[in-house]
Amino acid sequence: MAKAIKKQVTEVKTTKKLPASKKKLTPISDTLKHQMIAEAAFYISQKRSPFGGDPLQDWLLAEKQIEEQLSL
Repeated sequence: MAKAIKKQVTEVKTTKKLPASKKKLTPISDTLKHQMIAEAAFYISQKRSPFGGDPLQDWLLAEKQIEEQLSL
């Protein structure tokens, strides 16, 4: 009896599907990633101030944010 229950539990564990959040995602192209970073950097600069500031820092912050979002 115990073997039959153990076998059923094992079968359930092996046939259980992964939730959508655990499935592997298709990687995006470098071009799309570059566009996402550029757009994010633009919005960061607009939020800070359209005049002055450092575009490189905006880009690096945007790059970090997009990398974090894509790695989720």
